[in-house]
Amino acid sequence: MPTVNVRELGRNTAGVLDTVATTGRPVLVVRNGYVVAAVVPIDSDALEDYVLATAPEYVASSATVDREIAAGTFTGHRLEDVEVEMAETAAEAERRGVPYSIVVAEREAAEAPQE
Repeated sequence: MPTVNVRELGRNTAGVLDTVATTGRPVLVVRNGYVVAAVVPIDSDALEDYVLATAPEYVASSATVDREIAAGTFTGHRLEDVEVEMAETAAEAERRGVPYSIVVAEREAAEAPQE
């Protein structure tokens, strides 16, 4: 697997990204002899999965649902409603050129009770 040190990555970021994009293979980033990061190729489906799995609001929501299920208080949401909301959110994020998680956070902030 190709490697690049931090200094080289800083000097040639576009070249490293081009390599990852054209080869479809990750490049490991090394600092002081230790791997500290990986630059990996990602397609739009994988990106959405990553954002959903790591977005703080999604993780918090998932934890809330887990607690509700354990307590027997979860009533659920209609799948169709969830799919429509997710599609609308994704479309807005794409139209604005911002991450999905930003749109979700903005919507949640707008819905939160104002003090």
